[in-house]
Amino acid sequence: MESFKWHELGQTYEEIAEAFWRLSGLPETFPRDIFSACIWTLPVGVVWISGLTGSAVAAYFPSSGRAEELEQYVFSPLYGCLVASKGAGIIFLEKGLPADEASFTIAHEVSHFLADYLIPRERALSKMGERIRPVLDGERVPDVEERVDALLCGIPLGTYVKATPRERRLSSENRADMLALELLAPARRVLGEVFGAVADSMQGEEGEMLEGRGVLYRSNGKTVSAVFSVRTSCAEIASILVSKYGLPAGVARWYAGYLKTKVRPAGSRGLFREWLEGPGSAKVGEL
Repeated sequence: MESFKWHELGQTYEEIAEAFWRLSGLPETFPRDIFSACIWTLPVGVVWISGLTGSAVAAYFPSSGRAEELEQYVFSPLYGCLVASKGAGIIFLEKGLPADEASFTIAHEVSHFLADYLIPRERALSKMGERIRPVLDGERVPDVEERVDALLCGIPLGTYVKATPRERRLSSENRADMLALELLAPARRVLGEVFGAVADSMQGEEGEMLEGRGVLYRSNGKTVSAVFSVRTSCAEIASILVSKYGLPAGVARWYAGYLKTKVRPAGSRGLFREWLEGPGSAKVGEL
């Protein structure tokens, strides 16, 4: 784990998620065991707290500046909270969460740790060398040049804290949410399954399907039309996301709608073809 260079990945959600699960050594089963994978793959611990709030997290760091970072969440009921420092982190989780919400919350905080903390940290160390480590760890005040570099590169200095309030909305933190979804329900796999199901349901209809319907795709050896966009409802996709991938119902409904946008109406190329055959999903930070 220590020798793996996260910042040298291509930085798409897909590449980061694939590397994470490969390093975990866990079998590819669904729903994914994100809790075990987090423990095995990253220098991150998980702490469960009943009635999780900012003050409950701050109590773990009574003599540290970390408590100050949590003041804005002092009375807020939280799903989860990440505190990271010196290359490691702790994920705090509400103990009373249902299993599906807990899984998604862990994935969300893991995404913050990777995309917002560890990868920028590794990039800074690679660019500026060991001289920047005490700055990153909050042990030395950065000079003007170092502060500008950190600001331009989005590098967190000192302790990184990110909390997930219970009233959050999925769209409020697109980057962490999208990486979390890729960790739990990879877009390429989900769309491939849906396309395969559509192809199976259209046996004997191919002549009609091809007549003036535009773009075709291949999935598992079958030729599949963009007819998917009108034949498969968001509710059907959401049902798959809940039953097979273990996503919370509200998250599944949002993700189902998002995935449908990846298949353009018949007659246009559509981003799904790029996922299926091409370079992969969007880069982290593009949303």
